[in-house]
Amino acid sequence: VEFIPSLVVVSLTFYICCSLYNDKRIAIASMLLVSVFWELLFNSMRFHLEGLALAFGFLGTYVFFKGYENKEKLFGKIDGKWAMPIAAFLIVITYGIRRGFFVYGLFFLIYLLFTKKISVILKDKYNWIALAISLIALFIIEKFFFDASITEVAGSYSHVSDIPFNLYPLQVFSSYFQNIFSHLFSVLLYLFWIGIAFLVDNLFIHRGFYGKIRENKVKGDLFAILSIIITLSYFLFFQRVQEFVEPRWYYPLLLGCIICISRATILITD
Repeated sequence: VEFIPSLVVVSLTFYICCSLYNDKRIAIASMLLVSVFWELLFNSMRFHLEGLALAFGFLGTYVFFKGYENKEKLFGKIDGKWAMPIAAFLIVITYGIRRGFFVYGLFFLIYLLFTKKISVILKDKYNWIALAISLIALFIIEKFFFDASITEVAGSYSHVSDIPFNLYPLQVFSSYFQNIFSHLFSVLLYLFWIGIAFLVDNLFIHRGFYGKIRENKVKGDLFAILSIIITLSYFLFFQRVQEFVEPRWYYPLLLGCIICISRATILITD
C-alpha cells in the first residue's frame, strides 16, 4: 500500500519535468534522483501518509502543467481546458490526506499571479468551476472526515507565541542530500545550492516577463523556486518549529529541490 504511491511519485517526476522542460535529460536525472531518495524509500516501508499525499500532489502538478499550461489532452482523452478543475480536486485530496500539504494550493495560486493577468484568470470559467469543486470537496472533507477543525490543528502546531524566529527548517536540505560517508562533502547538496543560484539568476534576468515568455524552462524554474520558498515560509513564519521536525513534513519542496540538482548537473555537463 505504501510502496505503490512511491512508484507513482517516481513516474510522475519524469512526466512533470517533461512538461516543464524540453530537455529530457532533466526529466531523466530528476526521476533517477527521486528513485533513490532515501527519505521516500524509508517511508515507503512505513504506514505514513506523506508518500500518498505526495503522489496526489504530483498528479495535480502534472495535470496543471500538461493541460492548463501546455494545452495538451490529459491521459490522452480529456480536453486540457478541464485541467484546472481536475488539478484543484487532486490538491484538495492531497490536503485531505495530509493537511500540511495545503501549500500545493498556494503553489498554483501564486504561480498564476506571476504568469497571468488577474483579468485573464477571472474570465476563465474553468477557474470558477475549479473553485466551486474545491469548496465543495473541502466542505465534505472537513465535515465528514476530520474530527478536529483546521483551526484547532493549526493552533496546536503553530508556535508563533512560544519561540522566537529560528532557521531550523533550513536543515531540510542537508537532511535530504546528506552524504552518509562524510558530513563535510555532499555532492548532491552542493549541486542543490549551485542549482538554486542558477534558477534564481535565470528568474532575475526574466523578471517582469513571466507572463509573456512561451519557453517552459523559465516557468519551470519559477514553479520550482516558489515550491521551495512557500514550503519553507510556512515552517519559518507560521509553524515556527521548536526543532527540526521530520523530513517527510517538507515533501512539498522535494520536486523543486530535485529540479535544482538536475538543472545544475546539466549546466555543468554542458
